[in-house]
Amino acid sequence: MVLCATRFTPEVLLSAPRRGPAVPNHDGSIAFYEVSTYSFEKKKTTKEIRILDIKTGASTLFTNDENAHDVNWLGDGTNAIIWLQSGADGITSLMVGDGDEPSKASYTADVILAPFQDLKLKSLDDGSIACAMSGLATPEGSLYNKETAEKPLSSARTYEDGFVRYWNRYEIQQKNTIWYSRLAKEDDKYSLAAPVHNALKGTGYSCPFDNGITPTLDEFDISSTGIAFKSFDPHTFTALNHPSKAYFIPLKTFTESEAPKPKQIFTGNYTGETSGLRFSPCGKKIAFLAARDDCDVPDMRLMLVPNCLRSLHAVDLLEYAQGDPWPLIPAGVEWAHDGKGLYLTADDCGRVVLFHLPLTDDKSLRPTPVTEGGAVVGYYPLGGADRLLVSSTNYVDNSFYTVVDCSDPFNNKTIISSLSHGGLKLGLSSGQISEMYFEGGGDYCVHAFVVKPSFFDDRKTYPLALLMHGGPADAWREAWSTRWNPAVFAEQGYIVVLPNYTGSTGFGLDFIKGIRGQWGGRPYQDLVKCFDYVKENMPFVDTENAVALGASYGGYMANWVQGNALGRKFKAIVCHDGIINTQGFLAGDDYYDKSHFNGSMLPWENFENLNKWNPARPDLLKNWKTPMLVIHSDLDYRCPITDGWSAFATLQAHGTPSKYLNFPDEGHWVLKPENSLVWHHTVIDWINKYSGISKAQEESRLRHSPKGPLPLTPAPSSDTPAPAINLICRKPSRELGGAIDDVPPPGPPQPVDYQMQLMLLEQQNKKRLMMTRQRCEDYQMQLLLIEQQNQEKVKMARQRCEDYQMQLLLIEQQNQEKVKMAQVTAGLSKEADAHTEKSMIESEPPARPAGPGLQH
Repeated sequence: MVLCATRFTPEVLLSAPRRGPAVPNHDGSIAFYEVSTYSFEKKKTTKEIRILDIKTGASTLFTNDENAHDVNWLGDGTNAIIWLQSGADGITSLMVGDGDEPSKASYTADVILAPFQDLKLKSLDDGSIACAMSGLATPEGSLYNKETAEKPLSSARTYEDGFVRYWNRYEIQQKNTIWYSRLAKEDDKYSLAAPVHNALKGTGYSCPFDNGITPTLDEFDISSTGIAFKSFDPHTFTALNHPSKAYFIPLKTFTESEAPKPKQIFTGNYTGETSGLRFSPCGKKIAFLAARDDCDVPDMRLMLVPNCLRSLHAVDLLEYAQGDPWPLIPAGVEWAHDGKGLYLTADDCGRVVLFHLPLTDDKSLRPTPVTEGGAVVGYYPLGGADRLLVSSTNYVDNSFYTVVDCSDPFNNKTIISSLSHGGLKLGLSSGQISEMYFEGGGDYCVHAFVVKPSFFDDRKTYPLALLMHGGPADAWREAWSTRWNPAVFAEQGYIVVLPNYTGSTGFGLDFIKGIRGQWGGRPYQDLVKCFDYVKENMPFVDTENAVALGASYGGYMANWVQGNALGRKFKAIVCHDGIINTQGFLAGDDYYDKSHFNGSMLPWENFENLNKWNPARPDLLKNWKTPMLVIHSDLDYRCPITDGWSAFATLQAHGTPSKYLNFPDEGHWVLKPENSLVWHHTVIDWINKYSGISKAQEESRLRHSPKGPLPLTPAPSSDTPAPAINLICRKPSRELGGAIDDVPPPGPPQPVDYQMQLMLLEQQNKKRLMMTRQRCEDYQMQLLLIEQQNQEKVKMARQRCEDYQMQLLLIEQQNQEKVKMAQVTAGLSKEADAHTEKSMIESEPPARPAGPGLQH
């Protein structure tokens, strides 16, 4: 059931359907996608797999089995669909159904007696289908099923290296591995032609690395030639040094009882993390990403193995072709349908943009953008042509699918399905979103998004909510989020500003590296400049009642701001999973990184740099006087819970108004819907208490909407047009300050006044036009200022050039004079030598003849 709302609340955010990328079939006529929806009424999540008609945008239900996952097109030239289905006692079934006839009964292709995931398929020349999956293996290399395994008598765990826990889970004795086999067709049905085999048995390698947070599907790939994967090197692995490397396993039939030993893919000087391995359609080329070194700065480069059957030496594709690195950092890579090009995703000025790179001999070619705006979350070739089916999100639309013609991507694109109809179903609109640039803490500009309330009136003022992102090598992107969604705060009555301060991705590698040794330096100065810019240039923002919120690195920054002068400019602060003591990184799971503080994270090796940006310094802790909400969860092993306790204890010791929110069953992110709802209401109540959004203001807004979260009305489907929103709002029976509970039940429905709606729409359009003109004038003023600054810089550069030329002229004159003096000196010296030699010859006595008694 699709929900519609006219006011965006935490309940609407968390109960809105969450839709995955659309994956098209072989001819581009239909696609499947997965969608899940949580019901606060039923306290349950429902899951569906739906079939989307590419031409009409309409969808039909394929299955609503909540145990179905890892859906794939079978790849045999038909619209058969295969998926994994979890069963009782940890077993996994391979299921096959018909995408053309969803109502047709599916069948079980095979059963595996253990939990499996990450299903990947590849058609082979003989008509069979190679398949690979991931699942746990015992130390001996056999299948492991926790449900059926013998239960240990003790819960003790022992470790002999520092890699004990990661994100939200402890390392266990059983390791993930890749299992392979082959699907063959018999009697019109597919089944496994051989038992699944452990591709990594006896090697010490493990893939995928399941950190319990990020997807594992991108860590390996299969082709007709074998398996490519990433893994820590067991021979060089240490707690302080464990970058992953890329490997290749050649396979011919995918029924081999024992796989060949993995062969390492050589990346030269690129010794850091690898990711996103992808075989070309022919199965011989391998594209992937690799970092220059193992550090927090994600300097990922695009690597290519030209022919994995001949050589496993990879080259930096962009640097090899152009002679210089691409200024952006690729985050994902996929092959074009014909293998003659690559598609890359990368952060670019607050967007996740899709780029196309043709593989030709023309070394002047660079990646060209295929999308603009929003954030790309998935992309697939559509029907074997230069068309793509792109799945995206943005700040107001949680999922939309676009058909893009790559030959003319900006003029030939069609949105075929929007889950929220451009935000209308959620009570949001793109007119709420804008962006700005301001001068940062140095000679550079900083980008920020600005999100306004849907009821924004430029004649009024709204408190500032300054949001600080994590990472620090991360960014605020124009992407949908169920955790830190700026529209949720904007709809409370805030102007939300999201600055991409120093260290943010998408603005060049130098900007990212600016965070090194500057954790509380340049990013903090950027925030100070941001606050000042908003105060001086946005008259509709109330900076006297501003609040600040941050998580992870943003939580660290919340603690740093609290102890510094900027902290006194906020009425309240929210710190989610923030580090307070930089001397305590050994308690976390990423203390091996050496880029954060220009050296080791070990306090006995790098005390001064660690202490320089330490919020727990006594001279900073004494300033903790701004009311603060501290949030920390027990299963957060990246930023240990002791930091949350310490922050809260510091506030309590000062007598500063403070509150501590804890989730025993959550990690670095609060993911469970009911917990997330508590999180949102606690955060909103805290900032509203101190920001000046008073009870009277809240009741004023209630005059334009029913009490509490607005009713959610069902819509026909996620792919049909949204119903018209009634702009005539029900008025409470009492004036401001009256009891809303006294409002009598509504009477019979009244006829819709379309003329009134038209008049209101015209008024809204006029306001939007005025806002657009104002933004245009603002941008023109910014451009004028930038041009003036550039002119001044050009003048200064010319003056410096003239100064250098004058200095050069003086140096040349001095050199000429020195040369002349040297020549005169040399001439005088020659004359003196000649005179001396002549005098010696004239004064020397004649030689005497040798006598008979002299020995020669």
